[in-house]
Amino acid sequence: MDKICADFTAVYYVELNTGSFEILHINDGTNVKKMNLKQGDNFNSSADQYAVQYLYDKERQEFKDWISTGHLKEQLSRKKRITYHYRSKPNPNQHEFFEAQAVKIYEDEKHFFALVGFRHIDDIVL
Repeated sequence: MDKICADFTAVYYVELNTGSFEILHINDGTNVKKMNLKQGDNFNSSADQYAVQYLYDKERQEFKDWISTGHLKEQLSRKKRITYHYRSKPNPNQHEFFEAQAVKIYEDEKHFFALVGFRHIDDIVL
């Protein structure tokens, strides 16, 4: 798991029907680390909180729409992996360009699990 997470600043295991999530990895020096996420938090609420605190006004709603569990579930019903690029306010490591990736893990009648990861792409964009 550590090797897979090495390229990502944060990785979550999300149940898209309920919005519950497990934190698999969060790097030090990231904006989300300052949020003190905890077990039992709702993924949509946490993403909204992140967007309000760390995204610029013009990008905020598009990010919230893309990262919502409803949108992720809809897209991952048709594709195995989806990606999204966005810009945030610089984090303590001075990263501001990010890629979000969502990968479908498992689906049945009651559950829909996905991995959602974030990695900085400043080296690629700049």
